[in-house]
Order: sequence, then C-alpha cells, then structure tokens
Amino acid sequence: DKLRLSYLLKRVPTLIIQTKNDKATTYGMLMEEYNEISQNKNIQLKVFEKGSHTRIYAEPEYTEEYTEIVGRFLKEN
Repeated sequence: DKLRLSYLLKRVPTLIIQTKNDKATTYGMLMEEYNEISQNKNIQLKVFEKGSHTRIYAEPEYTEEYTEIVGRFLKEN
C-alpha cells in the first residue's frame, strides 16, 4: 500500500499525464488511484486520447499542448 500513488502524493505538487491507450499503466488503474487523491488541490491530471506509455509528447497533435501544460505546472509550483 505504501507504493500506491494515493499514499505517496498527498503533499507533493504533482502533474499526472496519462493517455487512455496506455497499456503499461492503464487508464482504469490510474483513475482508481486518482479518485483517492483528486480532492487534493496540488494534484493535476491531464488525459490525452492517444499515445502510448511515455510517448504522448511524440504525438504531433499533442506536442504543443503537452509543452504548455508542463510549463504552466512548473511555473505555478
């Protein structure tokens, strides 16, 4: 249980970037964890429709949005 996302990220500003097609960390697995931490204001979630695990940035249609989301998160935190 101490390796669960909900346990580890309660006090750390966190940006979670996920794709619905991720086979390594499934969308369902993420949402189960996210439901436990979503009430924390320091947790942000962005879900993309396409892309594989760690490859969302490489999707040409997402590169700009991905960069903006990460940049904004880093500036705010």
